[in-house]
Amino acid sequence: MATPQLITLLAACEQFSIPLRTGRRLVRTGKLPATKPGKEYLVRVEDLAALLAPQLRAPAPMLGRESPNAKALRQLAAAGLAVNAR
Repeated sequence: MATPQLITLLAACEQFSIPLRTGRRLVRTGKLPATKPGKEYLVRVEDLAALLAPQLRAPAPMLGRESPNAKALRQLAAAGLAVNAR
């Protein structure tokens, strides 16, 4: 069994384009499991993806621009995480 890869909360928030304040609130309320061995929280990307997945919808077509949902789904796919879009 592979050990889970942990990244900083800041990196996870940047990867999913959510504010750091929102990430900290999710950790503080217990919705996002995290560990804090030093000054920074460490989280699993899979946990954050699972938490955000129900909020993502199938991307709506935009003329010449990528929608935020499409960007998030693309980033999840690039990270190797499968998400079923509604």
